[in-house]
Formats: sequence, structure tokens, C-alpha cells
Amino acid sequence: MHSVTGLMFSEYLLSGQIPSVKKVNDEEPLLPALLLVNVNPTHKGGSRILSAEAKYAAALIDRRLQLGSKLSEVVTNKEDALALIDLFKDEGYMLAERKGKFCVILKESSSPQDMLKSVFHVNYLYWLERNAVLERRTIAEDCKPGGRLRVSLDYMRREFNYVQQDGQVLGWVTDGLIARPLPTRIRVGCAGLP
Repeated sequence: MHSVTGLMFSEYLLSGQIPSVKKVNDEEPLLPALLLVNVNPTHKGGSRILSAEAKYAAALIDRRLQLGSKLSEVVTNKEDALALIDLFKDEGYMLAERKGKFCVILKESSSPQDMLKSVFHVNYLYWLERNAVLERRTIAEDCKPGGRLRVSLDYMRREFNYVQQDGQVLGWVTDGLIARPLPTRIRVGCAGLP
């Protein structure tokens, strides 16, 4: 994934087009990393020049994003593995932070839509890192209510469809992310995992 994958959400959210999340946070979030989507050429709104803030945030996220990480490289104990599997049981991916990286673990059934969701999720996790007082703890603790992974997953689930619909209205194709993730995918329920 390259910095090209970064900017749709940031510009979209900076433009004020997204529904307010003031119920969750005191400020609107900055979700900066998704540009590898196609612009619909029939959209009459014209293109905007991307802000320096969005470009900078997208570049930072791009350097930290690992789409297709191995679960064994992300977790170091059974408690963390079970917490991630439980939290993301209804998603086509899992997400955790490890050594400064946003590690997206793709499930065997992961679709382009799941990859798009994961990048949206990473953007909000980045925003929390920059703007919220939620400290990063262990993976298991971050999966609990009030933890960074739980809060950011709840936000993604609540807001993703709105952002996707509004993005389509603005001329973005948001059916999924076309990316070449690392070749690793996991099948939950095998290799000793529940």
C-alpha cells in the first residue's frame, strides 16, 4: 500500500461532510489514509487540491500500515490472540498495534470491502492516537470496553456506511479497496485457535 492509498477519508472528513462524532469525541476526527479509490469522472463537483495536513497524515499512516500481517507476528500470548479473535469475530480482518505499526490481519474470507473497512479503522485509530487521551495498553486490554481497539472498532461499525454512502455521492467509488496485501491470511478455527 502506498501513500496513494491515503487521502479520501481525510479530505472528506476535513470538508465537514461526515456526520458528527461529537457524541464520541470532543472534536471531529481526522481519518487520513485512503486514496486508492477511483474518482467517478461523471461527478460534477470537480476535484479539490488535497491539504498538506491530509497528505502528511496519509504519509505517516502509509509508513505504519501493514495490510496482511501475520497473527503470530502481532500477538505474543494466548490472551491477546483470544481477545483479538473475539473482538473481530464479525469482521473480515483483525487490527492491532505492534512496535509502532498498524497491523491488519486478514481472515481467509477477507474481501476488498473488508480491506477498505480496515483502512478506515486504521485512520480512526491514528486519529485517537493524535487527539484522544486513550492510552495504548496491551492488546487484550485495548480490546476491552473503553480500550482503543474496542472504541475504534465501534466507531468504524457505526460510521463506515455513512462515509461510504456520502463518498459515493461525492463521486468516489467505495465498493472496496484494491490492494496487494502481504500474502498471509488466517483461517480462524485452525492451527490451535478457537
